[in-house]
Amino acid sequence: MVAVLGIQTAHVLHIVVAVLGVSALLASSSLAFDIVKYSGAAYLMGLGIRAILDAADQPGDLAPPARSLWRTFAHSVTISVLNPLTTLFYLAFLPAFVDPVQGAASTQFVKLGLVYICFGFVVKGGYALVAGSIRTGLMDRALSVRTQGWIVGGVYGLIGSGMAVSSLVEAHIA
Repeated sequence: MVAVLGIQTAHVLHIVVAVLGVSALLASSSLAFDIVKYSGAAYLMGLGIRAILDAADQPGDLAPPARSLWRTFAHSVTISVLNPLTTLFYLAFLPAFVDPVQGAASTQFVKLGLVYICFGFVVKGGYALVAGSIRTGLMDRALSVRTQGWIVGGVYGLIGSGMAVSSLVEAHIA
């Protein structure tokens, strides 16, 4: 649930940035957009490498390593802030629901964004509760901490690599 709170906090930051117009700058500047995109990919790959290296240092017992709530929150915010698709969502999707007749566009944009965040918290919170139950079940099946670290590290690495490679392929095709 702390990770969900971090993700939704990042969405608040995206709303503020979009209202201030920085999202439009990112969308109009391919260099700025690429910097955010590759920073996010590098961060995920770094998390993956770190998870794999940390897993190699684990004794292989069943007790998960302690992780502070603050660290979980900070990672969630960082990953979400560096997600360029979120920026594009706030720039492309929400403005379609802004009606100039209903008042200031920025006020409507903030309201729409906050509604999205509330729904997101409920949905992602539900996912978190289900994932927590699955994790408990996996721990009961004696999946070692080392194996979990390798799996998590591999998933982060694949996602980050996929982001970087897909961007390179898109740039080459264009």
